[in-house]
Amino acid sequence: MVNNGTQIRLVASQNCVIKVSKSGRSIITNGPVYCLNTAKMLLKTHAIRVINTQADLDKIREFSPELDDDELIPFIEALEPGDRQSSERCNTTIKRIVDCDGYAMPWNRAKKERWDQGMWIYLKFGYIDNITRTIVVSVHPSVAPRKK
Repeated sequence: MVNNGTQIRLVASQNCVIKVSKSGRSIITNGPVYCLNTAKMLLKTHAIRVINTQADLDKIREFSPELDDDELIPFIEALEPGDRQSSERCNTTIKRIVDCDGYAMPWNRAKKERWDQGMWIYLKFGYIDNITRTIVVSVHPSVAPRKK
C-alpha cells in the first residue's frame, strides 16, 4: 500500500482474492486493486517506471515508432474505470511482487488521446509498498476486449 497520506489501494493486499489460472497467473478476482483517480494524481506528481525487461522490449519491438515513457503518462491519464480488463499479482524482473490492474484502450498515438479507431493498447500497472511512483509491469498492443 502506498503510505504517504494518500490511500490508493481499494483492496488490502492480504485481502486480495487470488485464483490461479491454468497458465499459472495469479488473478485477483476482487479488483480493481487501486483507485484510478488517485493513481492519476500520483502519476502527475511522481511519474512512472517501466519495471519489467519484457515491457521495455515490447515498447521497442511491438510499436512503430517505439513507445516512450512520455506517451504512457497521457495514456494512463485517459483511462476510464470501464477500461479495466483484470487485476493480477505479478512477478517482476527486479524480483518484487506487484499487485496490478490491467487496462486496454484504443489510442491515437499521434495526438496522444483516446480514439475509437485507434490501435488498442494494454497496460498493466501497480505500486510497490510505500513508493508513490506508478510501476508499469506490462505494455503491448491488444485486441479490442470482449464486452463484459
